[in-house]
Amino acid sequence: MSANVSRIVVLVVEDNPVNQLLIGAQLDALGYAHELAVSGGAAITMCAAKAYDVVLMDWNLPDLDGMATTDALRTGGAVSPHGGPVPIIAVTASAMSGDRERCLAAGMDDFVSKPVSI
Repeated sequence: MSANVSRIVVLVVEDNPVNQLLIGAQLDALGYAHELAVSGGAAITMCAAKAYDVVLMDWNLPDLDGMATTDALRTGGAVSPHGGPVPIIAVTASAMSGDRERCLAAGMDDFVSKPVSI
């Protein structure tokens, strides 16, 4: 990769160590840089300090759930490096009818269910 080309940086908000490794390996294979937040609170702090290209948000987190964390990021004005709100994609094992709609209503931009495949 050329030194003048910026790399996409993904914030992975995930508390499960196995899922952290799996998602990290997939992002590595795609050539994306990534950082890890193990809780909603950590994600909020990290997004306040740095602009990420996209956030992959687990739904079930130990402190704030993905919905509350998304609300805090939207309210706090988390932005991407390109301006505008940072895209937030729910990544969850929950794939019940209506889950995608709940994620979108909470301010997320999209929804994928685990296990995620490249």
